[in-house]
Amino acid sequence: NPKSTARLKIKITDVNDNAPTFAQMIVSPDYGIVVTKDSKEKSKDKENKLLEHQSPLLLIPENITIGTVIIRLVAEDKDNNDNKPITYSLVNETVYPSELKFNSKPHFIVNPRTGEISIGRQLTPGYELHLAIVARDIGNLTDRIIVRIMITDINDHAPVFNKSSYAFDVPEGIYVRHRIGLITAIDADIGDNAKLSYRILSFNSLSNLTFEIGEISGWLMVTGDLDREESNVHRLTVIAHDNGIPQLSSTVDIDINVLDSNDNPPEFHGYMDIVVNGLKMIPVYYASVPEDTPVGTVISRVYANDSDFIGNGNGLILFDLPRKIGEKHYFEIDSKDGTIMTISELDYERQMEHNVTIIARDLGSPSLTSTALLYVKIIDVDEPEVKMDRPVFQHKYYEIEVEENSIVPVKLLQLNVSETYKNDRVRYSIVSNDTEIHRLFGIHPENGSVVLKKSVDREVQNVYQFRVKVDWIKSGRGMPVMIYPVEGDRITGLGINEARIVVRVKDANDNSPKFKSKGRPLLAAIPASINYGHEIIKVE
Repeated sequence: NPKSTARLKIKITDVNDNAPTFAQMIVSPDYGIVVTKDSKEKSKDKENKLLEHQSPLLLIPENITIGTVIIRLVAEDKDNNDNKPITYSLVNETVYPSELKFNSKPHFIVNPRTGEISIGRQLTPGYELHLAIVARDIGNLTDRIIVRIMITDINDHAPVFNKSSYAFDVPEGIYVRHRIGLITAIDADIGDNAKLSYRILSFNSLSNLTFEIGEISGWLMVTGDLDREESNVHRLTVIAHDNGIPQLSSTVDIDINVLDSNDNPPEFHGYMDIVVNGLKMIPVYYASVPEDTPVGTVISRVYANDSDFIGNGNGLILFDLPRKIGEKHYFEIDSKDGTIMTISELDYERQMEHNVTIIARDLGSPSLTSTALLYVKIIDVDEPEVKMDRPVFQHKYYEIEVEENSIVPVKLLQLNVSETYKNDRVRYSIVSNDTEIHRLFGIHPENGSVVLKKSVDREVQNVYQFRVKVDWIKSGRGMPVMIYPVEGDRITGLGINEARIVVRVKDANDNSPKFKSKGRPLLAAIPASINYGHEIIKVE
């Protein structure tokens, strides 16, 4: 039984029968990336979640620079080196929620040789991305993993107010937490970084006012007495800050304009005395007048002011003398400047003293009034029995308004002589060298009716002024309808038997608006950094 032995060496040739397997995920420690303990069951990827590997949820800040490597994936293959080379690829990128605008460029890029994942484009906070990454060997065997990434917001935006400044109008009055207006700002960040709080940083009011702002709502409120006469504007600075870390903030200036209410009556000044009537203190003026003072002579002047706003009429004052029906009137007051003049002859023997009540009334709604007294002492004068050589008008000054484009003829005014000459025969005429006055206006020589003969245009001329005179011949009649008779400094230069008439042409809406640019285009240059509410161009 002969035998022999031999050494048999068997070499096992590798067959690519092992697929690569993801074994490790290395997260860069330098960029604030957080690896959460979020379980796979909480993943938003509903498909194949049991068949594929999933990474923990990675929280990645939005401000990482494009091209930065943030993660490296490592896959292992049990085959030998010939079958071991592994390549990596990103096969799908899913964004939750879906982006409003489609962008084919991925947010992340995978290095095929090293498995490094880097930033591919600007990251948008608030999005969750699922990256399907495949590891493949030369035999086309693969492993797949889902890398779950949440983009977190960085507090890199300060709040921005929706206006560059605010202005609110508030009527004066007493308020308790009265809402003035809403202050609004927005923050381009998200989450807590976009939650804003408001507070008042400063205000310049020296009064006992309390301004407050809703910390969350932004409603600006006031408590206290807003008095325009004390301060017509209050300036505040409001700050809005977010809840991010670090906390960012912005400020805005606010003007609170106090609108006038008619809460102050006119006040007389320059008076000589005061009388007490019940609870009222009435100012008193004094004047002494010779009994032979000509009709139309200014004997005194009263003054008053109103601390309310003039622009809306609350601070405008008109004077008046209250009348009793059937009582003879000796004095008239200029409703605007407060000058008081005689309109009838005075007689010491008939009445030695006149007590004149003066009313100052503002044009507010409701109108407020104040009262003053004028004591007029008549001085006795030896009277020669002489009658004036000319009749005189009942008033020395008339002011009338007439609509432009009125249908003519239009009766403007009915002139009368003073009571002394009421039964005399007088004749009326216009005194003017202006042919245009005679062309437009006429006067009836017997009854004193002043008429508009030709239509007037306010855009051509808005005021006409001329004199009229009266001489003995014929008699006059009743008073006309007019805007108001005014006496005062405007009667300078008139003869004793003359009066001045001013005709103001009221505007009718007969002209369409026209731009001052006369059809030329308006150009304005606007910088890209312009704020909301910035004035661009003025159109006139």
